[in-house]
Amino acid sequence: MRVVDRIIIILLSLFVAIIGCGLIFCAFNQQVLGQVVQAIVNGPSYYGWFLLVVGAVLIILAAIIIVGIALHRQKLPAPKTIAANLEEGKSSVELSVNAVDSIIKRAAAGVTGIGEVKNEIRNSSEGIVVQVKAPLIAQVNIPEVSSNLQSVVRQQLETMAGLKVADIQVLITDVAQK
Repeated sequence: MRVVDRIIIILLSLFVAIIGCGLIFCAFNQQVLGQVVQAIVNGPSYYGWFLLVVGAVLIILAAIIIVGIALHRQKLPAPKTIAANLEEGKSSVELSVNAVDSIIKRAAAGVTGIGEVKNEIRNSSEGIVVQVKAPLIAQVNIPEVSSNLQSVVRQQLETMAGLKVADIQVLITDVAQK
């Protein structure tokens, strides 16, 4: 949500809260909003209670909206590059996420029983974390193929790209017939 949108929502919420407070004042026979509203209050006796309840609901609604905006956190975008861990004294190298994704896909293509994979890659303090989403072909040993996939992907990322791999998570998305 953009800053302008947040400001507009906060202003509208404050407006709703002010209306709610005005209705509560009217419920207690305070001349806040003028004689037009006072005429409503002087009507049947349940109008006062009605205005009190509606005003309280509006104030609570405005408070929920304002707190929700204040606590809203934007998702951080996925990293566009990942730094490779090279020996000390050498120049730095960064790989695009697409390059890392290609390495993972090529490594996974060499594992028997795996279909086309989709990956999520993110940085962590211990290295990169990779989630490989892969369909399997029916009649394969899932724990064995998953373990093989993890080791092949880890080996390729560490040897080919010089990346430190913190974790490789495998999510089996489907078990398809041949």
